[in-house]
Amino acid sequence: MHIAFMQDKFLVGDVCGNATRILKAAQLARARGVRLLVCPELALTAYPPTDLLLREDFLRQVETQMNRILENLPRHLGLIVGAPYRTAQKIFNAAFYLDHNRIVHTYCKMQLPNYAEFDERRWFTAGTAPAIVDVDGCRCALTICEDLWSERVAQAYTRDCADVLININASPFHISKSRQRDAILQARCQQTGLPIVYVNLVGGQDDLVFDGDSRFMAATGQSIFTAPTFSSGLYSAQLQQRSWQCDEDTVPAMSRQEKIWTALLIGLRDYFVDNHLTRAVIGLSGGIDSALSLVLTVHALGAENVTAVMMRSRWTAAISVADAHELAARLGVRFHQLDIDAVNDCAVDSLQLLLPQDTNNKNVQLALENIQARLRGNLLMTLANSRPATAVIATGNKSEFAVGYATLYGDMAGAYAPLKDLSKSRVYALARYCNRAAEIIPQRIIDRPPSAELAANQYDQELLPPYAVLDKIIEAFVERNESYDDIVRSGIAEGELVEQVLQWIMRSEYKRYQAPPGTKITTRSFGRERRYPIASGFNPKLK
Repeated sequence: MHIAFMQDKFLVGDVCGNATRILKAAQLARARGVRLLVCPELALTAYPPTDLLLREDFLRQVETQMNRILENLPRHLGLIVGAPYRTAQKIFNAAFYLDHNRIVHTYCKMQLPNYAEFDERRWFTAGTAPAIVDVDGCRCALTICEDLWSERVAQAYTRDCADVLININASPFHISKSRQRDAILQARCQQTGLPIVYVNLVGGQDDLVFDGDSRFMAATGQSIFTAPTFSSGLYSAQLQQRSWQCDEDTVPAMSRQEKIWTALLIGLRDYFVDNHLTRAVIGLSGGIDSALSLVLTVHALGAENVTAVMMRSRWTAAISVADAHELAARLGVRFHQLDIDAVNDCAVDSLQLLLPQDTNNKNVQLALENIQARLRGNLLMTLANSRPATAVIATGNKSEFAVGYATLYGDMAGAYAPLKDLSKSRVYALARYCNRAAEIIPQRIIDRPPSAELAANQYDQELLPPYAVLDKIIEAFVERNESYDDIVRSGIAEGELVEQVLQWIMRSEYKRYQAPPGTKITTRSFGRERRYPIASGFNPKLK
């Protein structure tokens, strides 16, 4: 049998537009002589539809567009498509097998993930029965995403009852996901003795990015063909006696850094496109975070759509101004320089009578420093608001978001934060990757000690531990949920430092609640999968 899969991007809520994409793919597949086309999980609604599933009008749109697909599906083409399925009182995450202008079978997902970014039990009821559909004598076992990660579900399918196992997915990217998929797919091939069609989404959806990684797997566990990562396309193969003969060759796999880079680009680009934004404004400080953010934004949106603004104060080093000029010139973006001292002094003078008069008061010193950051955020927002379809890029990284070393309503201001899930250590690594072929980011920006430049002779490492240490603590506590004792025993840092960092993380929750979204690239980002209370008495050090 000639089988094709559709690896594509779908937009959450755009049910009509998604149905149109499916029908176009169906026409192309039929023109190629394909008998069965497989689409990703919840392709009709895109993933995750979240609380749209609680709306009656949304579910009616799903039913209307499913009927449209049925009426317009080419003759002699079977279609497996993911969509919500509702009965009188329940909603299921389903795979529909359509053929001859009717729904032949509806399979309901049996394993509903409820961890990390997944929250499917909030909306869906779990299915209870496996499904095998017959397509011209070829027995196709149906599964949806998490089902394949379950040995129990896979036990229902063997060479005795099926010829091929089809698994449709909405599996978001993170830096370890491909390795995990490889292991799971190989295990299921060995368990069932069946070849597998694995189909996944691509593209950005708010803070998530889907990388595709769709493939035809041999019964031995070998990947016969893998679709280009992060790319849309229609790919097909002939299934003959449980063996694949593919119509295309697999392209070389991306490196780890290339995947991170591409995920960040796609997350940013699709966020702008899907929200009807075309232009970006970014504060360019001469530091590493804004430099990398600018390069990503230019690659995502085009230099003609990006404006960089250097907002200089008396504390801004001359080399910061020079490096910002140099980077903007290399990238070909519009560049403006504003001096903010006069506005800053006016704000400080206005507050003088209201502030404590103790000149050594550290809280007052910090508050006055942060006026500069908030002025910059205000100016950038004003510039963006004055132009149509324009948004501000926030430049903070994961290390700063973790410990609160980012100014609320200042450098946290913006519509999207592309570095939000990128630690400072990874920021430097990605900057070096960016410069691998030619120097785009001036090397001096990478080499200089990082500084917020809100006061004289101010450097990050005077207030924070070395980023190499800080980022390991953050990764252990945030991404792996390790305890204070676990971290201290690992030897990353002494107990006093670990305790301080964990306190910073816990106390900064209120800031993260107000932070812009940013692309998830690690196993746990400061996004939808990490939900901590703002008011909390939890002390990680206590026994």
